[in-house]
Amino acid sequence: MKESQQSALQRLAVTTLVLFASAGTAVTAQATYIVTATETGGNVVFTGAGSLDLTEATLSSSIGNQVGGVIPDSLFQIGNITGVPTQFYLNPVGFSGPSTIGPGTAFTRASSGTGDLTGVNFSGSPNIAVPNGYTFGDMLSGTMTMTGHTFSSLGLASGVYEWTWGSGATADSYKLNVVPIPAAVWLFGSGLLGLIGIARRKKAA
Repeated sequence: MKESQQSALQRLAVTTLVLFASAGTAVTAQATYIVTATETGGNVVFTGAGSLDLTEATLSSSIGNQVGGVIPDSLFQIGNITGVPTQFYLNPVGFSGPSTIGPGTAFTRASSGTGDLTGVNFSGSPNIAVPNGYTFGDMLSGTMTMTGHTFSSLGLASGVYEWTWGSGATADSYKLNVVPIPAAVWLFGSGLLGLIGIARRKKAA
């Protein structure tokens, strides 16, 4: 892909994410958090936005200083890399999803990251990480970059990974799309249309 084409696709992906985030502010239930990972410019870039409902999970008494990073066989976290206070919601009711997102087993810390720290531990007893003091339904967003990496060097496998929990009005999910840029744009656009539809239905009700 030519550099100009790649840059245009990157801009489109970012614009779609912003629109997606704006639409998501109107949705306070069943508004999944969606992350898209792309290989670009010799790096892997992760961009995420959405909200989470953890009503059907148990709040841990511990607060940890977490950073953005990935262990393909057990953990994914996106956001700030300075070690921000993070709460953990343990064993969400009905938790279901993939037990791995690739063959890698080592932790890779993000080279840079911004925004809210969120993540999912899908090994053993599952838990969801959110910023300390997070109010369910509030909008979250974050980014992180793995400089000099590819999906392969991070031990990631291309695919769409989704972890779900809860039921009814408190059902929610965390989704990670590890896809090429054109597919990432399509997925963000689909997510945007879905959230706009939910927001319109809630407003009409």
